[in-house]
Order: sequence, then structure tokens, then C-alpha cells
Amino acid sequence: EKGTVLKWILFVFNILLLIVGLILLIMGAYVLGTVKDISSLLGPKLEGAPIVIIVIGVIVFIVGFCGCFGAWRQSPTIILIYTVVLSVVLLAQIIMGILGFVYRQKVNTFVVVGVRRAMGNYAEAAVGSHFRKAIDDVQTKFHCCGSMGLLTWQNSTIPDSCCPKPPCTNDNTFPKGCVEKLKDELKSNLGAIGGAAIGFCVLELVGIFLGCVLRANLKDYESMA
Repeated sequence: EKGTVLKWILFVFNILLLIVGLILLIMGAYVLGTVKDISSLLGPKLEGAPIVIIVIGVIVFIVGFCGCFGAWRQSPTIILIYTVVLSVVLLAQIIMGILGFVYRQKVNTFVVVGVRRAMGNYAEAAVGSHFRKAIDDVQTKFHCCGSMGLLTWQNSTIPDSCCPKPPCTNDNTFPKGCVEKLKDELKSNLGAIGGAAIGFCVLELVGIFLGCVLRANLKDYESMA
């Protein structure tokens, strides 16, 4: 029967949606881990986006589970709730994408200004302080030196974290500055998230369509019963 075919299509589709939810969770957690290294210097503002991705991942996972349950039970009410919630998630992702595109330059400026300011205060910070450790961690993790490269430290001692192996000299520092490396890292992560979001939006549109079709089919069946 047509209804049975639709039921199984929607059920299998929502298994995929469960997987999408898990992927979003993993991506959000990975980006959050990367951003936390940067936010130790720049503050927690950058952590908002990956946290939202994690929340959406949880919601998508729950929606996928409800979609499987609704398709299996062939419940018009559950499928209606599933379709509405999936539509809201889709709308939220579109809004996030638009905001990310609009404010991308502000994020770049925030990173540039913040890193330069932090690196400029390194020499004045106490040895062993949390502030120095945060800068050393960023330089070590991202293989970068200073805000714009070696010139950042021309009037002070080059930190050992600027080089693959201490002691650090002008000849063995990491070639790139941390501003360039962090901007590349953010661009790479945002590009991956943007590409995945487009794919997930297409999947969610398919899910909304299938939910509407199956619910209409079930309502027709109920009216004839």
C-alpha cells in the first residue's frame, strides 16, 4: 500500500536524521573545543555559535526519534508535531546561516584586535600566570608566533611556545602569526559547518515533505474508515 511505503520511507529517513543529529553534536563539540583555546584569550563570546550547534544537534536527534516513532505508529498527531518542530529547526538554521554571513567580518575584526591586544600584554604579565599560559597554549596548539609573526617580540624575549623546540631563537620560530592562523582555523570550521548546514537543510526539507504527505495520507485513510 501507498501508506505503508510512505511509512517505511519516513522511518528510514528519520534514522538518517538521528545520524545527522549525532554529527551536529560531534561537530559542535569539536568546534567548541577549538574555540575554547581562543576564548581563553578573547573571552567567551566565540563559544555561542558551537553551543547553538550542539543544541540544534540534540533537537534534531529528538525530532528524528519522534519521526521514527510517529512513522512506526502511523500517528497523524505525532507526525504533525514532528513536521512543525522540524520546520522550526530548519528556520533556525537558515537564520543562523544568514547571521553568520552578515557578521563574519565582525568576527574577523574581533579576533584580530583581541589577539593583538593580548600579545601586547604578554611581557607585562607575571611568569606562570593564567594569561601567559593561555597565550603559550594558543601558540603551541596552532603553531603560530605572536600576533603577526616574529616581529611581535622584537622588543622582548621570544616565548619558547613560539618554536617547535626550545630554546627559541629568530631562526626556528613558527613562520605564521596567530592572527592569520586563528582566522584560517575559524574560516575552515565555519566553511565546514556552512557546507554541512546546507546539506542538512535539504534533508530537513525532504523530511518536512514526507511528513506532510504521510499525514495527509493517514488523514484520508481515517476519513474513509
